[in-house]
Amino acid sequence: MSSHRLADTALCDTSNLPRLERVGRAWVKRAEPQGKNRLLALARRASVLVPWPLLRATATNGDCDSLMAEAGRLRQWQAAGLPAAELLEVGVTHFATADAGQPLRTWLRKEEEAANRMKAVTLAARSLGQLHRQGYCHGRPFLKDIVYDGRDVTFIDLEEDPTTVMPLVTAQVRDLMLFVMSCAASLEERHSLADLQAVADAYWEANPSQCLRRALRRNLRALWWAALPLRLWPFRWLGRDGRQAVLGLRVLRRLARD
Repeated sequence: MSSHRLADTALCDTSNLPRLERVGRAWVKRAEPQGKNRLLALARRASVLVPWPLLRATATNGDCDSLMAEAGRLRQWQAAGLPAAELLEVGVTHFATADAGQPLRTWLRKEEEAANRMKAVTLAARSLGQLHRQGYCHGRPFLKDIVYDGRDVTFIDLEEDPTTVMPLVTAQVRDLMLFVMSCAASLEERHSLADLQAVADAYWEANPSQCLRRALRRNLRALWWAALPLRLWPFRWLGRDGRQAVLGLRVLRRLARD
């Protein structure tokens, strides 16, 4: 990776450059052009009025300030020994991180051995549980935001900080829900409900927090009834998104009960 090249891209107008670009063995992430996502910033400000914290907007507008905040979170995670992408360089309008593997969602799609898929996703579940146990949250732990090199998982895209609009334990419940739903999306066609439950159980083994379980129960109660039309519809007639939502809710409900 050329530091000179990265410096050059930081100084020029980034509006015509890709937001995410691979340079050698690094990934360069750039700020969004000014004003591109003003509606996101407005939605985030308005979301504090939403009475249910779990549903408050957490997306950033991708500007320089939010990019620098993400770089700061990467530093915090590294200092805490958490599995975050290694920060190589920070500029005015960009930062660069070391390549740490393929997005787990992509890796799972290519992997033919069921045991290997379960090993990778279970490792990700344990890692999420461990970072929650240390008092952190990711904000958006979809499997596309976790990379895997065949041995270790690494969390990337720490763009969102839900704790600015909701309590930490609610943000962790949200993390867990998003993670389980993402696992349902990637594993549903090739794995059983029991396998999905085993992944959720691996999270719980790493983070057996009764406080989180109580928060999970509270939030699931409303979501379970909101999903009643999906649950009543014959499962085989549901679309892919509907099946994933029902499977994810079933897994989470059992985790909250156990």
